[in-house]
Amino acid sequence: MPSCFANFKILQGVAFDEKYDMIPILYLPEIMRRFRALRSYDVKKFEAYTKKHINKALIVDDSKTTRQIQNTILCGNGFLVDEAVDGIDAMEKIRKKQFDLIICDDVMPRMNGNIFLDNIRLMENYVNVPVVAISEEPLQKADAFVSKSDFERELLIQKIHEVMHE
Repeated sequence: MPSCFANFKILQGVAFDEKYDMIPILYLPEIMRRFRALRSYDVKKFEAYTKKHINKALIVDDSKTTRQIQNTILCGNGFLVDEAVDGIDAMEKIRKKQFDLIICDDVMPRMNGNIFLDNIRLMENYVNVPVVAISEEPLQKADAFVSKSDFERELLIQKIHEVMHE
């Protein structure tokens, strides 16, 4: 084998066919090792660049019907949704998971919306998480407000897009 190919580990040797064309004899274990390393790198890089972030939302409301309606709207707009029945339940959930959006009612048992928002705004990772209040009156620390009496699907979606800067 020519000396210029001495350090080329993939090439094990050469052979000639009936027309005296050179046919490389490849060292398959080395080729497979390189492809495995290349494949895992490329797949990870490809997934990192192409994987779309799925927004996670938390609905905090004591009404099961209201949570179901909001859940349907959010899921239909590409959100992964969790639900909480009151502020205390919501606090437990946000300690375990990071949410990108919170939809919150005010009047709830155990912990109302204002106290819940006071608590999450003290948490470093929730200071800037947008909150849409769906209640009878605006919540002081919420980023947007939708009145329960004037509730419309399109208005909620509009408010979500505004606070999510989409």
